[in-house]
Amino acid sequence: MRYTMALWSFLGVDITGNRSAYLLNDTSLNISDISSFKQPLEITYIRWIYITLFGIIFLCCILGNFTVIYVILRHKKMRNITNFFLANLALSDLCVGIFCVLPNLSTFLSPYWLLGRVLCKLYYFIQCTSYTASVLILTVISFREILRYHTSDVQQTSY
Repeated sequence: MRYTMALWSFLGVDITGNRSAYLLNDTSLNISDISSFKQPLEITYIRWIYITLFGIIFLCCILGNFTVIYVILRHKKMRNITNFFLANLALSDLCVGIFCVLPNLSTFLSPYWLLGRVLCKLYYFIQCTSYTASVLILTVISFREILRYHTSDVQQTSY
């Protein structure tokens, strides 16, 4: 209880209504240690690790999804219903990469919004829409495969 009250008093919250109950001189709560704490993304090498990992994720997302779309559009044998859904999934994941991965990196690295007013207004809409589209397309593909499996069982047993 003593540590909880000291923490709340450090944060400036009065939970008891009695200011004299707080133990501001408690030796277990060293305020100078807390104020000298550095956020992890303020350290240069951690920032570079974040930038490198986000860059790798972004490049894999762009290259992988463009490859899927290119192969499906290039080869006529690949143009079937399931691959049509996979191309839509690749397009949705491409939107996730462009509109979610890069803005997330910028919000991690800067306390300010750097991407303009338009993307500020559209960011959460595009993010939610892209994620929802990915999940719904995967659900449709799964239902289609289940229906295809069950209809093939019915056709095989009727012969």
